[in-house]
Amino acid sequence: KFHGVEEVRMIDYANRRPTSEGSAVFDGRDLFGYNAARLAAGQISFEELGPEYPAEEIVMIDMPKAHSEEGMVSGYFEIVDPNFGNMWSNILAEDFEHAGFEYGEELVLKVEHEGETVLEKAMPYCKAFGDVKKGEPLLYTNELLHVSAALSEGSMLEEYKLGFGPEWKVEIRRK
Repeated sequence: KFHGVEEVRMIDYANRRPTSEGSAVFDGRDLFGYNAARLAAGQISFEELGPEYPAEEIVMIDMPKAHSEEGMVSGYFEIVDPNFGNMWSNILAEDFEHAGFEYGEELVLKVEHEGETVLEKAMPYCKAFGDVKKGEPLLYTNELLHVSAALSEGSMLEEYKLGFGPEWKVEIRRK
């Protein structure tokens, strides 16, 4: 059993979305989404997806959860928006609400990498990038409803030499 699931299957690449052969760039769409729709529509059985995968070979990675309290939230940068260099955290918008933060408020972003502070900077929590001048930093809620850090018309990743993963701890607090 794996998290209460009796059986795990590895989707066979022969079950890809037609005309998507030769590329694995959009597996979410061409393999996973396509077969989820086929399963939901009754066009394929679970067993037809591909071979059974041994549950004992699945490796679980314990990812830290975000934490919030009045006037402070903490988490980590879980991914970089590769097109723009925006730093996406695992901190949810609801964590910000729990901390009492509001749009327009000036907050302090502190970033630690492996225990060393690499950035501590005041910036506003904004609804839109247009709320700050070109090149200025901001905190915003991304399309996944996670709190993110960015530079308006710039790359937070490159400007501050940041990275992502559980070792890139983030704390946001009032000034």
